[in-house]
Amino acid sequence: MSGFRTEVPLDRPFDEAVEAVTARPDVGLLLPCNVTVEEAPGGALVRLVDAGQMMAMGDLGEVAEIADLAQDAGARLNRVADTLRSG
Repeated sequence: MSGFRTEVPLDRPFDEAVEAVTARPDVGLLLPCNVTVEEAPGGALVRLVDAGQMMAMGDLGEVAEIADLAQDAGARLNRVADTLRSG
């Protein structure tokens, strides 16, 4: 097996992430899930990162496997966005 594994303690808050998101909610786009949901007047504000644009930083998009993953993630997030828009 290549790579590494780690445990993430999901039973306690992520203090630094909470602090950052509290100060600036859109910073959540840079966190692992790349999606934020906020309460907004009359509903909710949902922000989704364009996976293709994220992979365009540096040379990540030039790696075929990464480009394929970004395209798949982008398609999934687009379906979510379309569903949210349609109500």
